Amino acid sequence: MILRKAKLTAQQERLWRVFVFLARLLALSVPVYIIISFADLSPLQAFTTGMLAWVMEGMGYSVSVQGFLLTVGTGMAQPLVFFISADCTAWKSMLFFAALAVAVPGISWRKRGMGMLAALPVIWAVNLFRIIVSVHAINSYGMEFGMFLHDVLWQIGLAALVLVLWAAWLQAAKNK
Repeated sequence: MILRKAKLTAQQERLWRVFVFLARLLALSVPVYIIISFADLSPLQAFTTGMLAWVMEGMGYSVSVQGFLLTVGTGMAQPLVFFISADCTAWKSMLFFAALAVAVPGISWRKRGMGMLAALPVIWAVNLFRIIVSVHAINSYGMEFGMFLHDVLWQIGLAALVLVLWAAWLQAAKNK
């Protein structure tokens, strides 16, 4: 029996492209679980912690680093100590952007790579900004507000950033 490609209507073609995109995105979610289970993200944690300390010192904060602990307000009676976990490195947001870019059918690998080269540093830098704003909020307005900002608002903000960057990349990639 020979299978022939059926002629699809325009709507069926759009639905097929959506199906292919979603199937690819689902398949590309597997690395997240592999990374969570097996990957050592400590070099990225160390880099993120060091960059946070460097930027915050430049902003006038008194900061010290010990491993993945960032102490803000050293020399104060009650310095604030933050653990920079693997999740504080934005690796999930960066991987999700990459998965979105790879999942789109019909885009060249060069355009995908250029999109990642442009978007991933932006995501990482905004993540640093997220942590700095959260530290400042905790220092200025208390732990409850700062953690709400960090755990809720910034989570939504990073997800929105990834989607906005992806939509902008997609528009640019399809127009060139």
